[in-house]
This record gives sequence, structure tokens and C-alpha cells, in this order.
Amino acid sequence: MLTPSLPQPNQKGDHHSTGPSHRHHHPAPSALHANGAPKASPREHKMQHVPTSGSSSAVKQHSFDEIRCSDIERDNVREIVRTLYETNAMALAGHKSRLEGIGEKLNKVNTLAFLWAIFSDKDFSEKMHYIFSTFWWKAQKMGFMSGVNGKTGFQKHPFKDIEPYLDDWAARLGTTKKAVAPLIQAGYKKNDWEPLVKHLIEATTKKKV
Repeated sequence: MLTPSLPQPNQKGDHHSTGPSHRHHHPAPSALHANGAPKASPREHKMQHVPTSGSSSAVKQHSFDEIRCSDIERDNVREIVRTLYETNAMALAGHKSRLEGIGEKLNKVNTLAFLWAIFSDKDFSEKMHYIFSTFWWKAQKMGFMSGVNGKTGFQKHPFKDIEPYLDDWAARLGTTKKAVAPLIQAGYKKNDWEPLVKHLIEATTKKKV
């Protein structure tokens, strides 16, 4: 952190000195903190808060379009959600093999693209809200999360690989990188993506889960 040049305390006897070459100038009262230390200038204050090159804010951001899934992959993701939304728990077992087959086709789809395929469409955001907030759809919710937390649905790219796209991705879904980054990191660490999914439901539907 930068340290402003501070005026040195008077040496003993300085107050007896005469002539302009020996006069010591003290900061005006308004330029002092309560403890007597000089306040940093606006320029110095700004420089003190420059992020280091290793901070998250220093990561160069890219357009999410660079890692978006294909239209076919998007439709496959939405087919999973549609089936869960339209099928009651009794009949869900009959779709298990088909849903797993669709999931296998999505193994290479990265985390952001998978979620974007759902939450970029208001209708599917509403379907997710219904699945996650309706007691009788508990099996559907568990089915979705088991696919997300398991091998299907997400290709586990390291966080550093998707971080450059977070600003644009989050903005498109009505949220911010600051809000989603810790949820994504927790998802990788704990293999628990439900807090992120709930956040995106609330961000895109404006409804609590």
C-alpha cells in the first residue's frame, strides 16, 4: 500500500527558527483525520485500491457466445426440464432410460451453457420454479439435481476456465458475477449445485423458491 509523504515533526527548538527557509508548514485541520494523521489525496486514495494482477477482478472477460451450446444441445437440455415438469412421480420411472440417454449427449456441455439453455427462456424458468417449489414434484427436483450433481448434464470444467465468461453470462440471466461466482465455486467444491439453481430461478422469475 502506498504511504503518503508525511511532514516530519518539528525538531526541538524549531519553533524558535526565523526566516522563510526554516518555516515548517502543517496541514490544515480539514486535511487531518481525527487521529491527526494527514488524509491521502484523491489520487493517492485511488492508487491504494488498485487490484492486484492475481485478483478475480483482473480476469479478462469474454462474450458468453464463445462457449454457448448448440441449438440441438439447448433443445436436449430443455427436453429434460419439459419431461420433469409434465410427468408426475408415478410415471417418471418410465422416462428414466430416455432422460439418461439425453443426459449422455450433454456430457461435453459446460456448466454455464447447460444452465443458460434453461434460464434464458422465461417459460423454462417458470417450469423450474414449479418443479422446485411444488411439494408433489419433489421426485422431479431430485431427478434434476441428481443429473446435475452426477456425470450427466455438466462437464466439470475448472472454475478458472469459465470465470472469463461470467460477467456476460450473469448479465444475460439478470444477475451478477459477484452473486453467482461463490455459488459456482461451492458447486465445484461440494458437488452441490442446488443453491445456484435456486438463485437463477429467483433471478429470472422474480419469485422465491
